[in-house]
Amino acid sequence: MSKSISTVTPIYSARIEVDGDGIRISDLHFTNPGLAKTLSQLTAEEQSSHVINLLTLGHTVFELSKNSKDMIQFQSLINSLNTDTKRTHDDGLNNLRNLLAKHADGVSEDGLVTKVETAAENALWDALSLENERNPLKPLMLLLTSVHAGLAEKFGAKNAEDNSPYKGGTFNENMNALHQEIATSLGDSTEYVNDVFAPNGQKEGDQIYDISSDITSGQTLRIVSEFKTEKGITIQAIKKELDASMKTRDAQAGIFFVNREGKNRSWHPFQVLTGNRFVVVVDKDDIDPYLVRYAIMHARLALLKTLANAEDDGVDVKKLLYLFDKLEVSLKAMSNIKSAHTDIETGLRDARLWVDNVEKQAKGIFKEIQEVFAKK
Repeated sequence: MSKSISTVTPIYSARIEVDGDGIRISDLHFTNPGLAKTLSQLTAEEQSSHVINLLTLGHTVFELSKNSKDMIQFQSLINSLNTDTKRTHDDGLNNLRNLLAKHADGVSEDGLVTKVETAAENALWDALSLENERNPLKPLMLLLTSVHAGLAEKFGAKNAEDNSPYKGGTFNENMNALHQEIATSLGDSTEYVNDVFAPNGQKEGDQIYDISSDITSGQTLRIVSEFKTEKGITIQAIKKELDASMKTRDAQAGIFFVNREGKNRSWHPFQVLTGNRFVVVVDKDDIDPYLVRYAIMHARLALLKTLANAEDDGVDVKKLLYLFDKLEVSLKAMSNIKSAHTDIETGLRDARLWVDNVEKQAKGIFKEIQEVFAKK
């Protein structure tokens, strides 16, 4: 059985006075049939008590309703904060865990351990260089050189340059042979073009080196090399010659191989110029094949990096840069070792083993570089 609920009509007249905790209501008049019926059955005293109870109960319900709403909002806020705090805590722990794993594994190229290791190796070889006057082992290294040189002479050992596979021909012939060997090992192609006219009618550039189209997705990427033994050449002159060679041979990179002599003896063996241009200082009578290979690989990297950036895919340039950093350490070590044992490099077994260990490391890095190139 349903009951109809009467709504309270607006107040027609009333005067309310509040005196401390007391309330006085005069001339209160409103219409509510249900309430009127109930009150009509009560005495005057009961009517007053009933109305007061109704007002008190209504006020209590109102306050409870307001407080309940506040509590619900507060509880919701607490739950939200708990969820956000837990998520932040978990994310922070995961990030910290990943960061520690990255920097402590000794494998990641960007890891702190790897960077410190590379920097320490560089610093060590710089400290042990014979050109470093503060090298604490320099007297001992010079003594070993002198002793080994004497033993080599006593037992009839030949000078290193006489045993070099790139000894006997001209500088250009030996450099061509090295380019052919490197290109074959990498699946590239190269040609000696010293006397070949280009379409523009010029002959700048001694050797062209084309990166395999299998790697470049059919695009032509070419390196041109210049071989010079003239004395007194400057970096500015080298830049101009490389620019002309690159233009004539339609190449995107150029390498200038120059014989080590008086003026350039203090130059770094490998220099990077702007515009994919490189300078390599070698001994024309004892060419370091690893330095030539390093220069070609570096130019190769520069071109493939440009290609990879343009295509937004391809070779792992970050991995290659890391491998070239490692390779520089090995080449620096080889340079220091050879400078201390020039006279006896092929004369004694222990000296050869010393050099071979470092060369073996360089070969391993070259292999890794080739594998990265091959993954494109």
